[in-house]
Amino acid sequence: MNPAMILPGVGLLMLGVMGVCQGATAPAWRDDPGGPVWQGRHLAVQLDPRGRILMRQDGRAVAELAFFHWHDAWVYERLERGTVTAGPALGADGVLRLSGQWGTTPPAPALSYDLELRPEADGVEVVLTAGKTGDLRLTAGLLAVLTLPRDASAPAGRLVHADPGPAMPIGRALSGHFRRLWVGTPGEAALCLTPRRLATARTRL
Repeated sequence: MNPAMILPGVGLLMLGVMGVCQGATAPAWRDDPGGPVWQGRHLAVQLDPRGRILMRQDGRAVAELAFFHWHDAWVYERLERGTVTAGPALGADGVLRLSGQWGTTPPAPALSYDLELRPEADGVEVVLTAGKTGDLRLTAGLLAVLTLPRDASAPAGRLVHADPGPAMPIGRALSGHFRRLWVGTPGEAALCLTPRRLATARTRL
């Protein structure tokens, strides 16, 4: 099973700048059958048509970022299981936008959402905004889940570093606060998620 990092309390904020500092102007999005792709010097970020964010390094999948929430008696709902109403569409400002209804199990009302991916010189800024369309009781707010592959195609020797905590091999339990979350092999380019404020991560194996 692929391990997943659950990131509570960051759903309404910038989830991070993903990539390695490149010291150049922001790369533009390009079309791809699987969804628009931002290609940095080391990492590629792709938004699929349902709202998942995929990250690749040298053509290999290194992580997948998705969004979910629990409501009422801990009913689990994923954003990509809802209905897309607009996008993915690229604006004149270079921002990639996706809007829709975050599906919920009836009779609970859906959430509306707007997802923006803003290219930067050193990565992609991810902003998710959601609003209630009715009386929905969120049990634990909005959350993100970062899934890390462990099959034969995944890079070897990768660590997860929830800064300022210790680095742990992928597949080991991790729980705590972080200012930056790094995923990568020591000495090589790494994926970095930087929330706007102190966030929390815990591993589900």
